[in-house]
Amino acid sequence: MPSKVRNLTITAHNSTALLVEWSPPARKNGILQGYHIILSMMRKERYRVSTTVKDAEKYLAAHLMADTEFAITVQGFTTTGSGPPSCKIAKTNNIPNVTAPKNITAFPVSWHTIEVTWTPLDRKEEVTSYEVEYCSFINCSSMQVQGSSVVVKGLTQYTSYTVKVRGRNAQNAGPWISTDVKTLDLDECSGRHRCNENAFCINTAGSYECRCKSGLSGDGYWCEVAPTGSPDDDFCKEELFRNITWMRTPKGKTIERHCPYGFLGEK
Repeated sequence: MPSKVRNLTITAHNSTALLVEWSPPARKNGILQGYHIILSMMRKERYRVSTTVKDAEKYLAAHLMADTEFAITVQGFTTTGSGPPSCKIAKTNNIPNVTAPKNITAFPVSWHTIEVTWTPLDRKEEVTSYEVEYCSFINCSSMQVQGSSVVVKGLTQYTSYTVKVRGRNAQNAGPWISTDVKTLDLDECSGRHRCNENAFCINTAGSYECRCKSGLSGDGYWCEVAPTGSPDDDFCKEELFRNITWMRTPKGKTIERHCPYGFLGEK
């Protein structure tokens, strides 16, 4: 049977793992087949894990409890039996605090999509995911991300968003880091509009307007020929009210206008 393994060292790899390293026995007394490793949690007699390592003089004991002491025994073995055990006690680290990510950027990809990137945190902080939150003046949404970038879709055109990112590990959430971004404007006049066939489509920031062609009156969604000789008193004049342009239309007609950017409502 072999003698004791030499130079047994155990270091905390992180809060849930211990790195066990050793040197081969000075006397092998035969062909060394491998090493038996037994891991026991201190103050908990029933917790005992054993494994066998071959062709290596190190072992990473993972999936352990944080801030906990373990006794680890290593012994070499040959075909005739196991040598005497070498044992040491080591403790896993505390779960670390999480700092704020750095270098966050957010830029528009299209009228409904943005891409957010940031520098990943140090592995020592044991971050398992990042929380990304994005808020417009209407509401907020969030998602969990494994990497250090994300593409966010389904947004509103020409709208400002505040984007925040923070890291999380098994126990702690770090502070937020934030930046602002605005989605691009959608040119509805390229095909996504409801203007009358006798109206011009005019793209505006975050929306569009419809204007009836010369000689016609209406809100652009409907257009009609004004009766010949109709006095101005028969029409509501064109005016800008609360940042909405109201077209010159016959009195008694109902017209519709889109809400300007920054206001809620369908029309």
